[in-house]
Formats: sequence, C-alpha cells, structure tokens
Amino acid sequence: MGKARAWRGTLAGALVAMVLTALFYSLFFNRFLGLRSGNGEFGGGDAIVHGILPFRDYFATSPPFNQLKAGLLLKIFGDKLIVLRTSGMIERSVIALIVYLWLRRLARPAHAAIAAFATLVISAGDGSDPIASYNHDCMLFAILSGYLAGFVLERIRSNRFTVWIAIASGAAAGFSLLTKQTIGLGAVVAVPLVVAAILWRRQSLYRAFLWLFPFGLGVAVPVGSLLVWLARLHVLRTFLFQDFIQGPAAKAQNGGDFVTRALMVADFSPRQCLVAAAGTAILLWFLLRGCRSSASQGESDGPAWEMLAVALAGATSIGLGVVVTYHHIGHSHPSWPTNAIILTCIGIMVLLFVGTWQLLAGTLDDQRTQVYLFAAVSFNIAFMLSLSYPVFAAMLLPGLGLLIAGGLSGSRGLARLAIYAVVLLTCADLVRLKLEVPFGFGGLTDGSVETATFASDQPKLEGIYLPEATARLVDGVAAAVAANTAPSDTIFTYPEMGIFYALTEHKYPTESGSHNVDVVNDALASSEARRLLASPPKVLIYMPETEAQLLGGEHMFRHGHRMGQRDIIAAVESLAKRYRLAGIYSTLPANQNIYVYVRP
Repeated sequence: MGKARAWRGTLAGALVAMVLTALFYSLFFNRFLGLRSGNGEFGGGDAIVHGILPFRDYFATSPPFNQLKAGLLLKIFGDKLIVLRTSGMIERSVIALIVYLWLRRLARPAHAAIAAFATLVISAGDGSDPIASYNHDCMLFAILSGYLAGFVLERIRSNRFTVWIAIASGAAAGFSLLTKQTIGLGAVVAVPLVVAAILWRRQSLYRAFLWLFPFGLGVAVPVGSLLVWLARLHVLRTFLFQDFIQGPAAKAQNGGDFVTRALMVADFSPRQCLVAAAGTAILLWFLLRGCRSSASQGESDGPAWEMLAVALAGATSIGLGVVVTYHHIGHSHPSWPTNAIILTCIGIMVLLFVGTWQLLAGTLDDQRTQVYLFAAVSFNIAFMLSLSYPVFAAMLLPGLGLLIAGGLSGSRGLARLAIYAVVLLTCADLVRLKLEVPFGFGGLTDGSVETATFASDQPKLEGIYLPEATARLVDGVAAAVAANTAPSDTIFTYPEMGIFYALTEHKYPTESGSHNVDVVNDALASSEARRLLASPPKVLIYMPETEAQLLGGEHMFRHGHRMGQRDIIAAVESLAKRYRLAGIYSTLPANQNIYVYVRP
C-alpha cells in the first residue's frame, strides 16, 4: 500500500510539472515571429527538407543533430514553423519531467514538482529564447545523461544494471555533443568523471571501470555514426574546421576573451548581488539541513492534498501574470532572471565545493551524491552557455530547481511558505514578461502577445499569430521576392533574418546565411562581402544597424577593434545604391525600419 501511494504521488507530481509548464508556454509559443536569430531551427530543418546540407552546402557553427531532427519533423508533420514551435513546447515539458524525476530522489513530489515548473518558467526569461532551440535540445540530453547516471550511484544496483545504464547515459551525452559542442563536450567529460570518482571512493575501482567503459561505448555509437555520415559526404574535415576552429573564432580570438566578456557583462548592482547572495545562503542552508534530516529519517511524501494545492498555486501564478498583463497593471521586472542566475551560480559552486570536500573526506552519502552530480551537470550547462554569452537565462537549467527543491525540503512552517510565495510571485512576473516581450534580439523586438492577433498569408506560418505590422512586413517581403525573382535567383538579408530564406525558398549568394558578429569571424565576414559583390542577389532585405549597436558588438566580441561585418554592410549599401527601393517596413516604434531593394 505504501509503495502504491508513493508511485501515485510521483506520477501526480510528474503530471503537475509537465502540465503547468505546457500551460505557461502555450500562452505565447505561437504569438511571435522571432525575426532576428529566432528561427535557426526552422531554417536548418527547412534546408534539410530541400536537400541542402550543413558543411556541404553552407557554413554552420554547430553539429547538425538539431537540423536533422527539425528536418525530420517538418517532413513528417508539414513544412511549417508551428510544427517546431509545438515540438519545442513539448520538449520543455519533457525537460520539466526529467528535472522533476531527478529532484524526486531528493524531495517529496510536491516540492520537486513546483521546483521543476518554476525552473522551466524562470529559465525562459531571456528575450532571445525562441522556444525551438538547439540550446534546449542539447540541455535536454545533458540533463538526461546526468539523471540516468544517478541510478548507478545507489549501492543496490547490480553490475549488469550499471552497464546498461552507463550505455544509455553515454548515448544521451553523445546526442548532446551532436547538438552543441560546448555543453555536449562538458556532458561527455563531466558526467563520467564525476560518477567514476564517486563509485571509486564509495564502492570500488572495479565499479568505476564498469561504469566508464560502457559510458564511452554509449557516446561512441551516435558520435561515430555522425562522423561516418559526414565522411561519406566528404565534409568531415570541413565540419571539424567550422565547428571547432572557424566558428569559435567569432566569439573569442583567444581563451582570455571569455573572461573579459564576462567582466563586461557582469555589471550587477550591489543590491542585486546582495539579494541573490542572501537568497542563496537561505536556500543552501535549508537544502543542506534537508539532506541531513532526510538521510536519517527519510523524506515523507506529504499529505494527499499537498499536490492539489501545488497544482492550484502554480496555475494561480500563471493566471496572475496573465491578469496583470492584460489589465496593464505595473511593469515587468526583467531583472528577475539575472538575480536568479547569480543565485544559482553561487549556490551550484558552493555545492560543488562542499561535495568535493565530502567526497575526499569519505562522508558523501547516497543523498549527497545525487546533489553533487546534479550540481556538476548544472555547472557544466551554466559554464558552457556562458561561453556564448555570460548571462543567459537558460543557465538556470537545471540548477535552480535543485536550490528551490532543497530549500523547500529543509524548511518548515512560515519559512517554507515564504519560499513558495517568492517562487510563485517570480513565476507570475515572468509570465508577464513573456506576454509583454515574447521575443527580442538584435534591434528587433516582437510586439506583445495581446497585439498578436493577425495571421500571415504565408503557408509556412499557418498557426502563427503576429502583430499587424509584423504580418504586413512578412507578407510584403514575400510578395516582393515572388514578383521580382525566378526560382534560381538568390536573395540576401542583413543582419540575419534567416526565416525569409525558408519562407521564400530562395538561397543566399554567400557561404553563410547568418552573419552575426558572434557567428562569423572577421576573415570570413570580409570574404562574404566579396562574394556578395561578385554575385549580387536579386533582392536585398536590409535593416541598418545604429553605430551604437555596431560599437557594442565590437566592444563585446572584438575588444573594440573593427569587425569584418562592416565590410558586409559596406557591400550591402553599395549594392542598394544601384537597386530599386521596393518597400520600407516598420514594426514597433523602437525597432529600426527594414528596407527591401530589388535589382533592376
């Protein structure tokens, strides 16, 4: 009877975490276009559908699993953006499920469910989160690898069980590597080494080797398969060069650039740091106290009504965010994700230090091994994401959940109620933030969800609703391309607005379809400018950047030196002088206009 009740509680918590997460994303997943860098998955998947492959046919800076997955989904369910947005929303619920199940080893169902839900909500606070994202594909596999690895840390597991779980965990880490090389490399290295160290210290060297070799086999199967496929396409060398040399050079000329960029961005106010540090100290104290008490007494599943209360509280927080948004009460506070990132990074590093100390001292029990592994996976994801940009809300996955669940487990009475209140009010404010600004990047911000009530005429945007000006922009650009090009003609967008290539089914005359400063290095950018002049496209879609934006990019990624993207801008403006201006489109007042030029 006790085991049946425990399973029912675990299942109920899983459903609550997944349903609340899906409810949150359903509010805005199809209510924005994400014109600037928001549709890389759709563009890559659409290219796959039309037989255009990365590395062979265009420059790509990440391994191709995300594009291949997207292409398969578009082939099966239709070549429409809504297919990948729906897939992305489902993926977030799956991430919530994995985080919940991992936290369930440390906390009772209600605490794990609210922690998983809150982590998925708050981690969406970044304006440039497009929902359908290779980042989250990669993180899903990295978290899954860690979760599976946690099974072998339990002493009761047989050797055969360890081998099969190691293979599965390794395969998940391998798929993470096939999606994004930074987080994937971390998963392939961090997960096996941390688990092997724990097994060696707590069990035996034999168990450590019994884990490591099958894990390596699990990694080798998907990674080896991809390398063989690339070799058969005769692009293996190109892939290695683009993904591990040419692509990273756009983000950093040398290793020290990552440190200096972090210092540039980490301009946090003393108040932010104080609030985050205080929150971290409180949650860590409760978490560590919860580990001590549960290790000796066991964590109760809680009363039967608790899960219902958590479900209602989570739904209320979402509803509250919706109400204050549509009634225009106050303004959103985009600093919440930043505060949470500081809190999570501090907490995870402290837990890693404490766990390493306990491992060396031989005091790491079953409960603390899960905390230690969870912290290691969280640190890998946060650190590797910071190499792309130092402060990114996705860095909260899955570490914030550990701190919230641990804080709830170790607290009692009013303290526990206070943690619930802060977490749920933060979620409500994040709902408002996403409804007000569902997407924004690189000088183009989408309008609020409230204004996104217009449908575009483009078949590939069926099911996506946009503000009137954005729908007019998309349809106007598509009409200009259709009226002035033949199927073999090329078009060109600058800065990156890759969705137009997919919508119009026209290729670009350059090697890359994205020329963002952190994607294309100076040498490649200059050569792209020459290609553009040598093979002028039939249509130019151009959004002039301000000098402040250009200087900001150079300050962040070029140490203040001139970037090669200025050569592309010069080439575009040189061509525009000889082209006919076919249209000027504006969206929000704060956005720059987009100009469409047609070659006579």
